[in-house]
Amino acid sequence: MENDNNQQLEMLGPKHQIKKVELLRLIIQGLYALDYNTSAASLETESNVSYESSELKRLRSQVLEGNWERCIEILVEIKEYLKNEETRAKALSLILCQCIRECMSRDDYISAVMALRKDFSELGVSQEKIHHLARVLLKENIRGLDDGAIAEMRNKLVIELEKVLPPPIAVPERRLEGLVEMSLESLPTDTFLWNRSFAQ
Repeated sequence: MENDNNQQLEMLGPKHQIKKVELLRLIIQGLYALDYNTSAASLETESNVSYESSELKRLRSQVLEGNWERCIEILVEIKEYLKNEETRAKALSLILCQCIRECMSRDDYISAVMALRKDFSELGVSQEKIHHLARVLLKENIRGLDDGAIAEMRNKLVIELEKVLPPPIAVPERRLEGLVEMSLESLPTDTFLWNRSFAQ
């Protein structure tokens, strides 16, 4: 446990501004994105670092199980990272939408209404936004979704949440590639030999 804590705090680079854990997460995610799954998994095992945060893993698990109340509880737990209302509202809306669609699919309108009537003040999301969400969902006609369709929708929800949730909860998609491109754009292409080789 002490080694894990030390690794969490370890900083790299000449100016000690790079968190080792965050760098490892970027590398692992990059390997997965390039389909080097075995190498990525090996690095996760060796470093004891996953590119997914523990919070995201818990949220993913609850989404896939359809435990919507627990999903919202996790959002409350990580609200310190959700610094603006727009982010909190978006994440909450995504979860509520899936919850209500599944309720409507099985004609369980009472549960759908109860979900919308819950108090979301801890997330700082206004009731006006919830009412707007309700009006949108009531216009949808979703009936009789089978287990396969629901599972697919839940998987898509996880992907959407990953896009919404900020670091360190979620690593933006293809983040390492984006950072390399930003570096290339900020430096003259003839400054470094490796720069030219990347650009070619």
